[in-house]
Amino acid sequence: MISSYVNIFYYTLNSCLSQQLFSVYGEAMLVYKINVQQKLKEAGYSSYRLRQERLLSESTVQKMRVGDMGLSFSTLNVICNILQCQPGDILEYEKESE
Repeated sequence: MISSYVNIFYYTLNSCLSQQLFSVYGEAMLVYKINVQQKLKEAGYSSYRLRQERLLSESTVQKMRVGDMGLSFSTLNVICNILQCQPGDILEYEKESE
């Protein structure tokens, strides 16, 4: 029963964080356009599989889990390769409204 609540909390939190805006030097923001972990799972890549196949490190998986926008080009390359998409399908650049 507790496990169910933990899973619900995790997915709710992940969903909220994946849509959150992150400031870059106070002038502009990057936005996750999609829930990357959900899309990877739909493609058959759980966080366990990503780590076991050494596609992404534990720290990278954790960063994505909490919505950290610090993705390296190699990480973005792996994600785009798995999802068969372009970086612009994952991230969006937005200027701050004044």
